[in-house]
Amino acid sequence: APCGATTPAGAIGGHIDGLIGGVLVDFKSSSEYGFNRALKAGAVEWSIEAQMQAYMAAMADEGSPVPYAKVALVNKGAAKGKPVLAEFDIAPDATKQARVREMWRAVFEARASGVEVPRPYPKRERFPCGYCDHENTCWGGPR
Repeated sequence: APCGATTPAGAIGGHIDGLIGGVLVDFKSSSEYGFNRALKAGAVEWSIEAQMQAYMAAMADEGSPVPYAKVALVNKGAAKGKPVLAEFDIAPDATKQARVREMWRAVFEARASGVEVPRPYPKRERFPCGYCDHENTCWGGPR
């Protein structure tokens, strides 16, 4: 189901994986390293939580709030006998949602003014960029 949110600088859209019993459910695949890191921390990484916070904020903005999001993290590198699936619940958090909206605002304003959006690394390298899910978005397309 599509959803979207608006900031003073523009709008952004998204697509949730689904709703089950009124709960936002999203499936994410992960490397074994990322999966084990999430298990150890008891939480998913910020980029996944930010996406869930954005979805929950957008759904609330559209008059369809959800009580929480459930992330099903799938270990795509699981060896025999290793955990394959872990679930993480994420509660709506106004402070985190405001942080996500501020990130959007900064990106919209930078793009509108022709300013290049700051990146965590000064140039595109195979590592770490090649291991990041956002490489093509960050650098404006494939290598």
